Amino acid sequence: MATVKTRPPSARDAKPAPGRVVALQRGLEILACFEPYNRPLSHADLARATHLPKPTLTRLVNTLLGLGFLRLDPSSDQYSLGPRLVTLSSAYVGSFDVRSVARPLMERLAIETGLSVYLAIASDLDMMIIEVCRSHSSMLVTRLDIGSRVPISTSALGRAYLLAADAETRESLLERMAATHGKHWKGIHQKIEDSLRKARKLGYCLSLGELYPDVHSIAKALPTPTGDIVVLNCGGPSTYLTEQRIAKSAGPALLDTVQVLTDAIGKAAR
Repeated sequence: MATVKTRPPSARDAKPAPGRVVALQRGLEILACFEPYNRPLSHADLARATHLPKPTLTRLVNTLLGLGFLRLDPSSDQYSLGPRLVTLSSAYVGSFDVRSVARPLMERLAIETGLSVYLAIASDLDMMIIEVCRSHSSMLVTRLDIGSRVPISTSALGRAYLLAADAETRESLLERMAATHGKHWKGIHQKIEDSLRKARKLGYCLSLGELYPDVHSIAKALPTPTGDIVVLNCGGPSTYLTEQRIAKSAGPALLDTVQVLTDAIGKAAR
């Protein structure tokens, strides 16, 4: 079982920004503890992760339990995320009208390329899948579904988001990723920079076996009328989605689809 990591000292010791409600911030930080592990956590796990005094942590946890944001398994005395969050997350994903516009174009792209096609948005240091389309002929190496998350640092989805984000957002994310990856960051950062440099020439970002050893993927971001950035991705087995296939067919097909989708979203917003 993975050890629950503590937050970096800079985040733990920093004074709350003016105008923020400290209790609310701490409650949300408790919920965020579950994000990297996707498993139940004990009271001790939460204490190690948040560094909150035990009485404070207990009060906040009891409040979150009462509101349905956490639930307690009496047999293991461990906490997991509650049903209230499922309702909120469904409402959040559903608020992206771009999905209804994108789906038929994603289906066409999946059939044309024989690949799995994903639409994603940024969520902290990850990209969260909000729509999925697969052709009947697509060969699954790994299954990602709506709500699945992949790291920004090693995925084509994440790199396309970094390329499209403003400089301040990009630098902030890179700093946080550096703290997360530690001694491995230098190599990861170099691959990110190489990918962004290639993307500026190709028009799309690549991840060739970096997220999953046997999977190649390409991605391109597009802005929405609301100012959000969504990212469209094609992925498949490296034996099928070779670099040659990417250059000759999959890459151009992705770029064409993004252009059509951008135009369609603009029309839908008018």
